[in-house]
This record gives sequence, structure tokens and C-alpha cells, in this order.
Amino acid sequence: MWYVNSIGLVKTPRGVTIDGIQHPRNIFTLWSKADLAAIGIKPASITAVDQRYNNTGALTWDTSGAEAVGTYATTAKDVAGLKREMKDTVSSIASSTLASSDWMQHREAEGGTAMPADWKTYRAAVRTSSNSKETAIDALANMAAIKAYEAHPVTYTRKTGTTDAEGVTTWAAPNITTNMTVNKVSWTEEGSHADSWPIAPDHTADPSFVSVANT
Repeated sequence: MWYVNSIGLVKTPRGVTIDGIQHPRNIFTLWSKADLAAIGIKPASITAVDQRYNNTGALTWDTSGAEAVGTYATTAKDVAGLKREMKDTVSSIASSTLASSDWMQHREAEGGTAMPADWKTYRAAVRTSSNSKETAIDALANMAAIKAYEAHPVTYTRKTGTTDAEGVTTWAAPNITTNMTVNKVSWTEEGSHADSWPIAPDHTADPSFVSVANT
């Protein structure tokens, strides 16, 4: 992208008229930065805005440097509105998760095979997790707390994978630790972590997983 003083932002090369002189599109790729700057054309970039947490307003340009930098005016989104969205997502996850095993409950209710105990435990855990998450979200006091909830630091410990000539991977020591962040609204992981959604009884276990803990 380029910023042309007399025109504004130019996203792709095109013919431009500057001070009454018509220039072909190839000046953007053939001319040096210095030559372009001499007629009021500079490389341009726009400072990214985290639109998850901010509303964007007018775009202003600083052309004082070697590069023109665009910056949006921003206002923080409403905390109460963000919390409603988070709780709606929690509710949706719980609903869709339970829906996948509702057929077992219906089968039992209609006199068929009883739902296995591990599935009943799992479904109860999903409801408990949903209620706990909504309570935790209600307690978030400000934007900083929301951001911390949606970018919660954890440390994963995983085994090292070794793949043989036949493409078979085995997992063993040494263990590898990785620091990362997770969104507690939607995070699902093995290990029955208190901030994670529970894992279904029929899930395929991750052979590399050792543990995950709050950082």
C-alpha cells in the first residue's frame, strides 16, 4: 500500500495524477522510494486494531516519516455487552455438546438401553462447567479482567514424538513444556483442568499429553 498526498491511500498500483502530471501505474514498482517520496508517495501501513475489544472510528494519517502510518480512533467496547456475548457462547457450547448425546437420554426414557454411567457423569459435568463459567464471567469487573479470561496463561507438558521408518509415532520422554494462552470460554483439554470443558467419554486421547497447569 502507498499513501499519495493528493489522493490518500492507494492499495494497489494504478495510474495517478499529481500536480497535473499523469503517472502510469508502474511507477509504484519501478521507482525508488526516494523518487516516489519526491512526488508525495510513501509506503503506507495501518496500525491494527483489536476489534474484539474496540470499536473503530475515523482513520488519520501521519506522513511525517519515511512511511505513512494510518491510525484508527478507537473506543472500548461495552463491558456488559462483551460479557453477554461470552455467556451466550458458553450457553451455546453447552447446548450443542449435550445435544450430541441426547439420543442416549431419549432412548433410556423410552424404555431402551440405559445411558452409561460415564455419560451421565459427563453430561452433569458439562452443566456444572457451564454454570461455573457463567458465574465467573458475571464476576469479571472490567475490560482487563475480560481480556485475562480470554487469554489465560497455561503451561503444557507433552511427550516427545519419534516417528519410525514405517510412519509409526511413539511418545516418550523427554517431556517438552510450552507456555501459551487459552480462552476459558471455549477451552477443552484433557486432564480435567478446572477451567476446561470436560472431555467426552468417547474422545480419542492425545498420546502426547502429560499435563496442563496454570502459569
